Amino acid sequence: MGPTPLLDLAAEISKNAAIITDFLDQGEHRQPSFEATGPARFPASAGEEVLAARSQLIHTARQLQFLALGPTESLQWYALTGVSLLLTSSYFVI
Repeated sequence: MGPTPLLDLAAEISKNAAIITDFLDQGEHRQPSFEATGPARFPASAGEEVLAARSQLIHTARQLQFLALGPTESLQWYALTGVSLLLTSSYFVI
């Protein structure tokens, strides 16, 4: 069996999510949630290791998304997102 990029990226995501989860649990912070009562921001008290894990989690999740979509759908998604951002920026004169 050859390389397994989906599994490798998923393992990297799990590793970094565990670092973040441990920090949140130890500091008695609330876990991220899609609920309206979930935290609005990431805790400012996070140290360098936790911030690095968060940054890597975000980056790796995006890589996994693009890998799962494949090149054609990734470009379509990226183009639609870019157009939406331009329209929103233009509408609100940002």
